[in-house]
Amino acid sequence: MLVFIILLAVQSGCAPRQLRPLTVHTGTPIIIIPGIMGTQLVDPVTGNMVWGKMINLRAVDPHRALLDTALDGLELPTDRHPITANRDRLVPKSILTEFEIINRIGEVKVYRDLVNAFSRCGLKPGDIERCRQQENVYLFPYDWRRDLVETAQLLAERIRQIQQVSENPRQKVTIIAHSMGGVIAKYYLLYGDQDVISDFKADELPEPTYAGAGNVSRIFYLGTPHDGSMNALKSLNEGEFIMPFVTVSKWATFTMPSLYELIPLPQYQSFMTERGKPVELNLFRLGAWEANGFSIFSSSDWKYFQRECSLLYPHDGDERSQRLLLEFESFIGAALDRGFRFQTALQQLDQARLSTEQYIIAGTGEPTLSAGRVKGNPSKNGEGIRFVDHKFIRESYYFNTDGDGTVSLDQQLRHLPPEGHFLTGPYLHKNIPSYPEVQQFIIDHLAP
Repeated sequence: MLVFIILLAVQSGCAPRQLRPLTVHTGTPIIIIPGIMGTQLVDPVTGNMVWGKMINLRAVDPHRALLDTALDGLELPTDRHPITANRDRLVPKSILTEFEIINRIGEVKVYRDLVNAFSRCGLKPGDIERCRQQENVYLFPYDWRRDLVETAQLLAERIRQIQQVSENPRQKVTIIAHSMGGVIAKYYLLYGDQDVISDFKADELPEPTYAGAGNVSRIFYLGTPHDGSMNALKSLNEGEFIMPFVTVSKWATFTMPSLYELIPLPQYQSFMTERGKPVELNLFRLGAWEANGFSIFSSSDWKYFQRECSLLYPHDGDERSQRLLLEFESFIGAALDRGFRFQTALQQLDQARLSTEQYIIAGTGEPTLSAGRVKGNPSKNGEGIRFVDHKFIRESYYFNTDGDGTVSLDQQLRHLPPEGHFLTGPYLHKNIPSYPEVQQFIIDHLAP
């Protein structure tokens, strides 16, 4: 088993290749925004790294953590409204330049290769929380579980700090955004630090101000789900597969507002029967979750949760589980509403009004989730909706299309930038920042 994990760590990265000699001459600071799960999360009370070390990962089965508030895993509270008020004590520490698996025996490179490539080209990394004039590459850590508008507001604050240090209030930055990081950056371009999600009514459309675009000279989208991601639905329904025998449970993922804000709008959602017949289904409605046994509403999972309540609290376990059901329903309903508003706000982009240069880097050649499978009668057998088939140590999608394994190529093509601003190749989603040709493409387009 140990040998298998070490091999996985080695194979998940990209073979190093020498970049073409080039020194980037640019006075524009660079901000690297990681994707979901791309930032370490630390418990400042215990000192434990809850996310960032496989050996410490306690998010595999957080059922008890939902019942015992003394524990603190990846799950967030669900009892407060608005849902953005649900906070725990975990704090973001730093971007995952590598993911430690077993002490330092094996590690998965995440963003380290990209940072090293910039360093070899003469750029100097710095601390975005304590930026200095001589630095020009900043990593942007954030709590990837939380509301994406909140993260966009944090990005706005960091850019203001860079402008203050540079003593130039009009100083622009370059953004390199991977996966969900691109969604955060796009919201910032459109609305700056304004929370339009809480303000506009369901039957209204927010009006972009492009307040953030004036501070961004160029942006590189690396595997960004511009129209949302079916994988967000998969994570909410089945948890998040990390590696063999390590999965972040659905009982943790369902508490994360960011995932609801990645759910595609109904026109981009896709569901089919076992025989491939399309099914009309809108998973922005709480009733659709319950009717189809989605996520924690699977009858088998809920029975397991009730049984655990009874074991942990023999005197009032049944009453406690019913009270939690109402709490979860209220939270999920509010999270779905905010997610719909967020995706609607992103769709208001008018390319003609956007001054920022955009570059898209997309992967191909990997089976990428395209639709969920609707099976059986969930009210009777808990089958409901499924996205993957678990076979021993891997997942395989029931319905897939071409893409990078997470984001489809079709979605990327819907957002084509000008000629010369698009790069595609056999890139695996989680490793896109590590590919030498991707790094070279970025470097070649950094110079003024």
